[in-house]
Amino acid sequence: MNKFVVVLIALGVPFSAYCQVQMTINQKWKRVDTAHSTSRYESFWLLACTIEFKKKKTDQSLFLEKLLISWKGAQLEHLHGTLYKKPLEKEFLPFQEHLLCESSWNRQKQQIIFRFQHPLALEAETTLCLVLSVPQKLESTIRTGYFEFERNTFPKTLQGSLAHKKLIFAYR
Repeated sequence: MNKFVVVLIALGVPFSAYCQVQMTINQKWKRVDTAHSTSRYESFWLLACTIEFKKKKTDQSLFLEKLLISWKGAQLEHLHGTLYKKPLEKEFLPFQEHLLCESSWNRQKQQIIFRFQHPLALEAETTLCLVLSVPQKLESTIRTGYFEFERNTFPKTLQGSLAHKKLIFAYR
């Protein structure tokens, strides 16, 4: 688990307006059994990780417009991901009403790309759940590498504070 507390201070801004955001990436690697992820499709769904944002004090709005996740390992032809918003105080289930967006895959850059139709407002507590559709024949390959979130896709107010943090997760 990677846990970061980010304190942003702006000159000339009263103390109460400081933005404190805690961002946590939790590796999960838990199979999500649904009718869709059966052997009929020769793949399975994995809840790969959760990304939690907790704003302690803020008068600012934070938005995600896109999310890029780079694969670091053997070349993959394709990988599909789905991003969900987890309801507070409830167990995650990949229901349609919690779906934020489907990914596209950039084969040359080896990246999973999530582009939100509208910028996603980060609330006081927001938990995003990344589900990967893993072809059974790629499971062993995915275990040999890791995934890394691209910092430049997070809100600018967080990017500087994340510069020296590892934003990675791996299937082991």
